[in-house]
Amino acid sequence: VNRGDVLFRRGERADSVYFILSGEVSLDFEDGRPRLNLADGDFFGAMALLERGVRPATAHSVGHCQLMVLAYRDFHALLQQDDALQRSIHDIIEKRLQVDNSQHN
Repeated sequence: VNRGDVLFRRGERADSVYFILSGEVSLDFEDGRPRLNLADGDFFGAMALLERGVRPATAHSVGHCQLMVLAYRDFHALLQQDDALQRSIHDIIEKRLQVDNSQHN
């Protein structure tokens, strides 16, 4: 992915989750929440995907990035096969929600 490429836009239906292999991605929420910058080893898009909802932010690459993209079916199957991965993803999402809630209160 090249610098400045938009990966998805706020309000679009979530159909995949993204894992950052290298580079940096910025999530712009446009609702008063601060911009979230993610880098190597981070993932994004899982919460909206698991809820079968819409994207809460616009995601774009800050620089050249290598991403692994998993469609809903593949991500769901992976989580069903690996309990440790499922717990890890759940814990990370929960921590992000706690940080997000503390910034809004």
